[in-house]
Amino acid sequence: MNPPKAERAKPSLSLDYNLLFKNKIGESSLDIHRWLKRARSEGVENAVKGQKRGRRENTQSFLSDEQKQQLLGFITDQRPTDFGIQHSLWQSSTIRMLIKTKFGIEVAKSTLCRWLNSVGLSYQRPVKRSIQQDETKV
Repeated sequence: MNPPKAERAKPSLSLDYNLLFKNKIGESSLDIHRWLKRARSEGVENAVKGQKRGRRENTQSFLSDEQKQQLLGFITDQRPTDFGIQHSLWQSSTIRMLIKTKFGIEVAKSTLCRWLNSVGLSYQRPVKRSIQQDETKV
């Protein structure tokens, strides 16, 4: 038989763990369980601080450094028509197509745009000219 409630041993939490609960009130019991486990193994400070979220910086990239240099050369030195793409100017969709055909990798538009910005490329609107414009007179 179970002893009466008054005689049962109550789980005791140290003052540090109580502080942990106060700082993180309103969280799910699973989160609190994880914090307690981390507090026991790594200390209360690390448990409350938590961990950095997301992918670690510079651990993985959508292309290798060599592939990035090759892609940058394609974009700066050639036109989309050289690769059989029916656009006269580079667009994010045409660059994504090129990456898919050359490297076999699908890249999100936001990832590609972030990379283009990091290497110093930006969107440029073409100068509007009449198709029938005579270049020698202009």
